[in-house]
Amino acid sequence: MKNPLIEYNFPKKPDSPLIYSFPHSGRDYKNTISNKTALKNNDQRISEDFYVDKIFSNLINKNTFFIKAKFPRCYVDVNRSRYEIDARLFKNIPENYEIIESAYNISGFGVIPRKVSSEKDLYDSLLPFEEYKNRIARVYNDWHDITENLIQKSLSNFGVAFLIDCHSMPSEISFSSSSALPDFVIGNLFGDSSEKSFNYELKKQIKYLNYSISFNKPFSGNYILKRHSRKKEGINAVQVEINRSLYIEEKTLKLKIKAFKKLQKNINSVFVNLKKSLKGYYNILKVAE
Repeated sequence: MKNPLIEYNFPKKPDSPLIYSFPHSGRDYKNTISNKTALKNNDQRISEDFYVDKIFSNLINKNTFFIKAKFPRCYVDVNRSRYEIDARLFKNIPENYEIIESAYNISGFGVIPRKVSSEKDLYDSLLPFEEYKNRIARVYNDWHDITENLIQKSLSNFGVAFLIDCHSMPSEISFSSSSALPDFVIGNLFGDSSEKSFNYELKKQIKYLNYSISFNKPFSGNYILKRHSRKKEGINAVQVEINRSLYIEEKTLKLKIKAFKKLQKNINSVFVNLKKSLKGYYNILKVAE
């Protein structure tokens, strides 16, 4: 039975081993979080990767592998281990229940976030631990099971898989040595999650369109890449962070329509050309032709 909060596609005739992943651009607040938090409207959306799925929409069709969250990041963050539990958020946590402490859940941004930003808490009171278990069962497990199944389907068709984990980032961050960020940051766990040839091609296509780009600084990738990349088995994964200033007004979250359409067109060009380049590097697309 399909999960109504996760959209995905297993194509009968896949056109490439690229798998597009959109874990943080879900916008269904009504059926997930709105009745549980005091935050309203745009305050709920602060941690959302705004319209990233729409930026890639021209690349998504019946022949494309993809997985897309409809649930918002502040409901469940699937880019965390299920054990990155914020103990300050829940009551009645069972004794000796496994909890992995990380900088994320300590700061309020665990698998079930306590905050949407450093200044804004989601809840006025503690949540019952049953809420954690319900959310994990409702979307978290399915998300990672589906992602792994998409990877295995790509492997069976092409012998390789390339997970493209798509995100957005603010134009500036305070914890970086340089607060202003480039147009794109590509994370690959400092080379552990994707092959050099693939990294080179992705960088070449982005720079060809005169965008600035960095690798792994300040975002090197997180749990999705750690869990699902296995380079030695032909399973590559990269995290693509897009600077929000390229397409939205960051203070109002208003879409800059002309700029958005330009970015959408350019993203389409990047990945269409990347897909073509894979034929030369891996000679794998003949199966789908």
